[in-house]
Amino acid sequence: MPLPFDGEEPLFVGDNDHGDAVPHRICNKCMEYKPITEFHKDKGRRDALKRHPVCNKCLRKHQQVVQKIRKTAPPKPTACECCGRDPDLDPTIRGWAMDHNHITEEFRGWICQTCNIGLGHFKDSVEGLTKAIDYLKRTTKDNNDA
Repeated sequence: MPLPFDGEEPLFVGDNDHGDAVPHRICNKCMEYKPITEFHKDKGRRDALKRHPVCNKCLRKHQQVVQKIRKTAPPKPTACECCGRDPDLDPTIRGWAMDHNHITEEFRGWICQTCNIGLGHFKDSVEGLTKAIDYLKRTTKDNNDA
């Protein structure tokens, strides 16, 4: 299985229905190579194609899941359920995220965007986060040692 896009991605050039060469990219969600035309334009992207890394079909499905979950989600708390900071009061946080399990599509909690991005980078993996914690413990000097 190919790896999701992470920086510079290799492009596969395939033919469209008319036999023309068309750039393709891999979707970060379904992991399929698809014609670039199946990805939304995104001028803010750093890659040369300026396209969203998730295909239109996967984006639509994700939006439907989020809408379904939002209907039953409880009200936002006064602080992030992950780190305890208040995104409404802390200007270093980019707002709230409705966290959910991407497999079961169940609501998990209201967390700040910073925590949401962090969990996403670790692919919501307890094992990955545990390894990161162990790494920090091994490599961070205790203030008493200074």
